[in-house]
Amino acid sequence: MKHLFFLILVAGLFLPAQAVPDTIYKWTDEQGVLRFSSNPPPGNVQKYEKIESKASSTEPASPENRRRTDYDRMVEHSARDAQQMGQQRKAEAAAREAEARRREQARRKEKVASERKRLEQQIKAIENRAISPTYSQGMRKAQIDKLKEQIERLEQDPDSAEHRD
Repeated sequence: MKHLFFLILVAGLFLPAQAVPDTIYKWTDEQGVLRFSSNPPPGNVQKYEKIESKASSTEPASPENRRRTDYDRMVEHSARDAQQMGQQRKAEAAAREAEARRREQARRKEKVASERKRLEQQIKAIENRAISPTYSQGMRKAQIDKLKEQIERLEQDPDSAEHRD
């Protein structure tokens, strides 16, 4: 309900000045609901107030003018509140986005470190492997070189940690 009120209020603020009526009618209907309209109340309503806008009225201090001024101030205050809420929501959304980016960077950094550690462990395992007739020094060097290339690519492009060879 509050959201609907603010939407109507904000929409009303953006209407051109010509769309604002010169006269506002105020009355209470049969159900006890206070009504405002730019049109006169229905014929069955006997008691109503007619509020003239500043532009059409030259009476500076009448009770209707004071009420209208108070009403205008309330509308302006509500518009400022709505604008402040909008700015606050934008700031909160920007803070959430910044926090999400920070978390994503930390996650990537952790993933890169983990992948680097895994590749370095593979290099150590290959270095500790014994040379045999079926496993030569050249084969060892080729495997280590390939793992070192993967580490270099990882440092140049951290996203490559997500797409391992």
